[in-house]
Parts: sequence; C-alpha cells; structure tokens
Amino acid sequence: LRPLGAQVVCRPAVRTVPLDFPLPALAGCAVFTSAFGVRTFLERLFAAGLDARAFGGVKLAAIGSGTAAALREYGLSADLVPARYDAEALADELVQRGFARGQVWLLRAEKGNPVLREKLLAAGADAREVPVYETLPLPYEGEAPDSFDFVLFTSASGAESFVASCRLGGFTEFSRVRALCIGPQTAAAARRAGMQTETSQTATLDSMADYLKEAF
Repeated sequence: LRPLGAQVVCRPAVRTVPLDFPLPALAGCAVFTSAFGVRTFLERLFAAGLDARAFGGVKLAAIGSGTAAALREYGLSADLVPARYDAEALADELVQRGFARGQVWLLRAEKGNPVLREKLLAAGADAREVPVYETLPLPYEGEAPDSFDFVLFTSASGAESFVASCRLGGFTEFSRVRALCIGPQTAAAARRAGMQTETSQTATLDSMADYLKEAF
C-alpha cells in the first residue's frame, strides 16, 4: 500500500503467546490456520527431539497461502489450501476432498473459529483440538480509529481483538469506523461491534489492495 501512496499505520492489537501443549500422535489430517501456529507446533516438535517424520502418512491442510509458506520453511507441503481463505471454506474442502473421514487435528489458537470444528463434526470427522497458542489484547494507543479512511482486518479474530484492544484503550465509537475486511466471516465480526464494513472481492491481500485503489 505504501508504494501506492497510502499512509499506512500498523497498530498491534494483540500479543501472541505459545502455549504449553502435549504433542499429539498425529494421524489422518493436520490442519493449520496460521503461520504462527505452524512455527509454534514445529518448534515444539523439534524441542522434543522429533522432526518432520512425525507427519509421515498425515495429510496437511493450511488455511491460506501464508500458512502454506510457513510449512514450506520446514520442508513440508500443504496437501490442501482452500480457494477462499477462511474457516468455512477450509472445512468444506476438507470434507469434499475426503480429508475428514478419520482424525482431523486442529493445531491452532486457543479461541479458534468454532465453525471449522462444527462443520467437520457434522460431516462425521473425528475433529480434535490442540490449542498451540493464545492471543491476548493490548490497549489501543495512538490516533483514534475513526480518524482513518479505512481500518483493515484479515481475520475475524483480528477484528475481535481490535475491538477488545480499543475498549482497553477507552475507544468505543465503533459505528464511526470504516472497516475493509478480507472475507465475510471477518466482516461479520466487525459488524457485530457496530463497524461499517466493506469486503474485498477475494480473500487475499492483493484483492484488498485493489479494493483500496478503486476506492480512492
């Protein structure tokens, strides 16, 4: 966005903290929903004296291209990356491609989107949660959120964390915030707080940048 002339301000809304979790005996399919989750799980695996062979015979699914890229850092390739980068699309493709016929390990944040597990269970999968990290809100500091032309969100949890961060910082006038969201679930989370929402055409960062170019 900066090369396009935008004045971009990055505001951390959360800090991400690895959890102490038992390493599961993986089978079936392992699902990652963030690059941080990939790195947290793999570093824990290596610290236990294990390596990528722990994924032998296990299908790997990543919610998006960034998560898939994090797997490649460790020499692993995702067997499935949904065309739309959100939990609902990921669950649908896991079911459609036969990855949900046995165990499905959800290696993700402690408060992950419940839609993913619910849809897998409804399809008959043995969906098992392993929280590998948690996100904690930080008090919002700096210019008021409603002073920006757009506030950008790339996940529903990001929108929810932003709201919690703002409330800690004393800002509650969310109806004055114009939110550009990467997908419908993210937009729904922003709307629940009362924000004005717009959604990029596809669930990618490039599409969000294209949307802003058209807007201005």
